[in-house]
Amino acid sequence: MGRSILIASGKGGSGRSTFAIAMGISLAKRGSKVCLLDLNFGLRNLDIYLGLEDKVIFDIGDIMAAVCKVEKALIQHDKEPNLFLLESTQNKLVRGITEGHIKALVNQLKSRFDYVIIDGPSAVGMDLHLAAAGS
Repeated sequence: MGRSILIASGKGGSGRSTFAIAMGISLAKRGSKVCLLDLNFGLRNLDIYLGLEDKVIFDIGDIMAAVCKVEKALIQHDKEPNLFLLESTQNKLVRGITEGHIKALVNQLKSRFDYVIIDGPSAVGMDLHLAAAGS
């Protein structure tokens, strides 16, 4: 079973995403299998930072709505074969996601990856509680 790490801050622009990516790449280069999980609902950006924005077909909203399974939504990085991305929703309204849903998702990812690095939201409200449920 892998480990989950939440990168969180109550303020936007603090470097959470940059730190999450740097940590993920560093661990992947050392041979660990890593999943970057973007839980910044509505403001996702890991796909852009990693140059994978054209590869996002399915996201967490699709998983929660049972449109696809986790395997279909995971994106493997082109240059780092041990690094994967699971993106948050961008333009879809996601209702009804509970802490239990996020915990189950992260536990499923931890069974497949050595590390699940969660890029949390830039707030201290309900979205942070959702992200923290997985770590």
